[in-house]
Amino acid sequence: MPILSALNLILAAHPNRSGGSGVMVGRNRFFFPTAAQPFSLGGGLEAWKGFYSSVRPAHNQLMVNVNGTNFSLCIIFLVVHVGV
Repeated sequence: MPILSALNLILAAHPNRSGGSGVMVGRNRFFFPTAAQPFSLGGGLEAWKGFYSSVRPAHNQLMVNVNGTNFSLCIIFLVVHVGV
């Protein structure tokens, strides 16, 4: 439904522009490494806290669904060899 797509775009507008530190992963998932310290999972992996949001149709009304979620991120380390 086009109206639900438009409402989901409106719902996603604020996290996309609030300070620029957020990362949008997928369609309606937002993660912020500065909201809480990223949790180290070891082996170059980190877990970031975030949320998932969407507008859903219900019986004679619309509902906003907001769920907390985590995202695992692989941190890539660049190793540079400098010859002496």
